[in-house]
Amino acid sequence: MLTSDFHDRSFIHTCPVLSVGQNYTAVVTDNLLIINITQALAVPGYHYWYQNMAVVANGVADLAVTHTPVQSAVCGCSVPGVVIDNWPAFTGTPPPPSVEAFSAFRSPTLNDVTLGAGDGVEIRFDVPTNWGVMGVSYPNAASLSWLQPFDGVPGNTTSFGTAYTGAWVSTVTLRITFQDTAGCTIRPLQSFVQLLTSGGLKDYANQSVVSNATSGALTGSFVDFRLSRCEAFDGGSPASFANNDGIYMEFSMPTPIPAGTVWNDSQLNNFLELSGSFMGSAYTGVWNTSSKLYITITDVTGGNLVLTNVMGVLATVNLRDADQLSEPSQPMCVLLGGWKTGTCINVRSSRCMG
Repeated sequence: MLTSDFHDRSFIHTCPVLSVGQNYTAVVTDNLLIINITQALAVPGYHYWYQNMAVVANGVADLAVTHTPVQSAVCGCSVPGVVIDNWPAFTGTPPPPSVEAFSAFRSPTLNDVTLGAGDGVEIRFDVPTNWGVMGVSYPNAASLSWLQPFDGVPGNTTSFGTAYTGAWVSTVTLRITFQDTAGCTIRPLQSFVQLLTSGGLKDYANQSVVSNATSGALTGSFVDFRLSRCEAFDGGSPASFANNDGIYMEFSMPTPIPAGTVWNDSQLNNFLELSGSFMGSAYTGVWNTSSKLYITITDVTGGNLVLTNVMGVLATVNLRDADQLSEPSQPMCVLLGGWKTGTCINVRSSRCMG
């Protein structure tokens, strides 16, 4: 480990706003550059750029002990050993911030099944930004006009809604919270966001050009779309599992499947995840509503379903809610109720006795 007697500190000039300090040590082991910065102003997440190498500071300097831990970074050094007085001079302009993630979040309200106030999106960048460092906030939609959501290709614009605010919740993450979702047309998997140069977003040191980055597709969900009930119902036989018994499945929100849809056993097999169990030799399904599916097993031969089985929807179905406010999921739940007369939960009064 080298002492702090580096004479060429040219990389400091790449970050004129934040100096890495006067004392630091470094060593190269294999292809890792490991640095300790002492008596430094090192804010979490800050990157110090010099040519093709970057160091990420993980903590705030404690000047009392003059030590700040710094994460190792892969560098272009090829010969193991100690770096002595040969820090490369910084040339060129640091790259502008790019979007690492564009994700939806839902309000903390329990059983949230609507797009509304408290929902929103977060945009996370690959490096700390000038506005993130300053903790800038945005009081209204007009102040965020430099963010343009779109579907498919730039120019096919969409909207965050009528009213929303923004705030940098970290040096790399901008959170937009919806206040009035009238006219909100962004959707998971379909929507992207592009930064306009009018936003003036640069790297934390204001050394990069203004970013006009474009995100990937929106991930996450605005709603709590899930399989809320899986219950056995009795077909009238006193036996525990007999012909005409069945299963009732209810989702927390309408699905894209229309009410009145009837499925045969092959269609059900392509929809259901039974965790290795089998319902029998013959069964049909009816969607009474777009969120409620009743499955009747007309022949239980070969069936081995038992209560407390975990069941749900196959991942390959990519099931979403009808309004496409959620990303595809594999909703699952535990089978409850009972098939024996008097034991099932009253999901259908004509079939249940208890």
